[in-house]
Amino acid sequence: MSMPDETPMYLVPGEVSDEQASEVATVIALNTSKKIGVHQALEAIGTPIQPCTDVETVGVYYEVNLGYYGAPSVWKPRVSATSSKHLPCRDITPLVRRIDMAAQVTVRDMEIARLKENALPDEMTPDIEAALGLICFQAAPYANAFRAAGAKIPHKAEAEQAYVIFKLLKGVLKLGDFEKASKALHDQAVASLGKDTAG
Repeated sequence: MSMPDETPMYLVPGEVSDEQASEVATVIALNTSKKIGVHQALEAIGTPIQPCTDVETVGVYYEVNLGYYGAPSVWKPRVSATSSKHLPCRDITPLVRRIDMAAQVTVRDMEIARLKENALPDEMTPDIEAALGLICFQAAPYANAFRAAGAKIPHKAEAEQAYVIFKLLKGVLKLGDFEKASKALHDQAVASLGKDTAG
């Protein structure tokens, strides 16, 4: 049974008969609304596709005709829903409800966006070069600010430099601009110092 807001779907043949073509032409000609006319034309030549909103799982089971000595001689594959009273299913394949599928697609799209956000390009850009070129003396004040707020940064110049460059590079990849990423890093450092003062 379809949901009230579910879009009806039709299986339409690649070729239509003369009778079907005439019926479609008549339907479209008599309708002032093109949208309604097209919908009625699909109804006229298409076969409705039943929604599978309520189907959770289907499987394959086998009808067995026993031959001599109880040995199976004929195996007939059948498709059965879990609500079926037939023999237990084999090779059960779970199906996803449409609402769950939409949620999964949303999660997938978010993950794709996240991966794109953190992906390095094949070629060096001026903004990435600027981020990677940050020297240890420039990184130290930022490292001290983040360390004061609880970041576990070893008291080594190379560790401080690596930590800050990593954050700055992520900012460049996300914002697409070194100046914007640098400002964001500065704001984070100031906020970290504020947390330390409040603590």
